[in-house]
Amino acid sequence: MNRPDTRDAALQFPGPLTANNSQVNFELDEGRTTPGGEPPRADLASISPGFFRVMAIPVVQGRDISERDANGAPQVALVSQSAARQYWPGQDPIGHRILLGPRDDPKSGFTIVGVVGDIRRRSPAHPPAPTLYVSYHQFTIPYMTLLARAPGGSDVLSAAVRSEVRAIDPLLPLGEVRPLSEMQDHSIGQTRFRTLLLSAFAGVVLLLAAGGIYGLMSYSTAQRTREIGIRLSLGAKPADVLRLVGRRGLGLTLAGLGAGVAGALALSRIFRGLLFDTSATDPLIYAGIAVLLAPVAAVACFIPAYRATRVDPGIVLRGD
Repeated sequence: MNRPDTRDAALQFPGPLTANNSQVNFELDEGRTTPGGEPPRADLASISPGFFRVMAIPVVQGRDISERDANGAPQVALVSQSAARQYWPGQDPIGHRILLGPRDDPKSGFTIVGVVGDIRRRSPAHPPAPTLYVSYHQFTIPYMTLLARAPGGSDVLSAAVRSEVRAIDPLLPLGEVRPLSEMQDHSIGQTRFRTLLLSAFAGVVLLLAAGGIYGLMSYSTAQRTREIGIRLSLGAKPADVLRLVGRRGLGLTLAGLGAGVAGALALSRIFRGLLFDTSATDPLIYAGIAVLLAPVAAVACFIPAYRATRVDPGIVLRGD
């Protein structure tokens, strides 16, 4: 496709962020197997030249697949960085051969010519899997996905794709044209909904916790009004009373935060399946909650203590 409204295009099977992921067992030229005795296993992608450029996947070592890697030419493959680390640890995988079929089949051997960056082919929630990339000329699959970039957006691109397909074959059916961002949103839709729901509940719980801390600390400090009156009548200064109440409130707050953090860490395993690229034990999150709740407790201690220091000690004592 070489239209002015299309920046770049390539073919791939399986399509990005779909359930049609193709996994294959393969053999290494050294004859090595996995610790369980099974042959190595990886995702397999059949691609056209330009695929890595369209998908902005870096070729970190070696070369890309090109038009010269056609049917009849020496068969080549590229591997992802995770595959290189797993099956050629401490080695340069370029130049090694893999077998995608029987040893006596000359079409089953592929020579590795490059290493590319890892991507999340299945969904953003799944970590990158070891992947093999082969030329669609040398490993032909009849069901391919067309990937294209266009500066005009998905509507302009959809019209350009349909026009090109009709020009090639008016009877050729064309599947759904969808932006990659829409496919990404769909792949994480359920996870995002659960996360938003949990976040809403967490926000409500956080507000309830802040209100509970304020109420408890206010009640605890108000109960000491008579004690504060006695201290003031014996010559204590208001600042001394505030420091006294603050130390006690701070001790209770730290004890509560410590218990809360311990409980949250114990329950963190439940939420690990809902997170990706984020740790359930992220220290910044725990520190942020502590920073949020600590001022609430400080205000809860300060306001009733300050009110008590403004009252005439005699009135306080007579009131009891």
